[in-house]
Amino acid sequence: MMMFSAFFDASGNEGRQEPLAVAGYLASREQWLLFERDWNETLKQAGLRYFRMSEFINRSGQFKGWNRAKRSRVFDSLTTLIRVRVRKAFGCVVLCDAFDLVNRQYLLSENLGHAFPMAAMTVLGGVFTWAAQVGHAQPILSVFEEGDNHKGELQKLAKKYIPAELRPHFQPKGLAPLQAADIAAWDLRNVVTKVQKIAEVDIWEKSDQRLHRIPNDYKLRGENELIGLCHDLKIPRRRIITV
Repeated sequence: MMMFSAFFDASGNEGRQEPLAVAGYLASREQWLLFERDWNETLKQAGLRYFRMSEFINRSGQFKGWNRAKRSRVFDSLTTLIRVRVRKAFGCVVLCDAFDLVNRQYLLSENLGHAFPMAAMTVLGGVFTWAAQVGHAQPILSVFEEGDNHKGELQKLAKKYIPAELRPHFQPKGLAPLQAADIAAWDLRNVVTKVQKIAEVDIWEKSDQRLHRIPNDYKLRGENELIGLCHDLKIPRRRIITV
């Protein structure tokens, strides 16, 4: 039986009322090994120690002073590797302003945590559903970047709702599959926020098309979806205290 692993990262800042995305990729262990070999070789040839989307977008850190052609060439190579090696993409975007609005009406955060654990639970649920659909009965290693906020909430929710074989593990962002997940999360958030309008179109266009051809399970948690979730899970309304 083929063994699978999934790697996820977050993009966005819920404290600033930005949409927050959690996304990443699932692949067989064999494909991840090939991916890591090719990814690290690509970075080495470009003179990079790692890839981080925030630095790449802002032309900071290792990418300071890079011209457009070099940026486009490296990003094209990395997204090609993702397209070739991964099996499926999973992701969820939570609109944090909608989350706060619904949270004022329902006991949402008390039951499902903050935006990050909610989005992370959604992608884990997607992996669980995929495994059931394809008849995959083996454990799937699900890895999240260890620096994500509210990971303790995610661990508690996963223990309550997710089978033991799918519960999340946390690893440093330096892992090649987590660097790919960083791109996935940024790309998914960009679909909602149009972040890429600040960047050169020719750098993103081919890569966007390539990433969006990967089979995916993407979900949005806006106001209507969050209210529907409260109804489905029978999350009670908050008591209104009048004086």
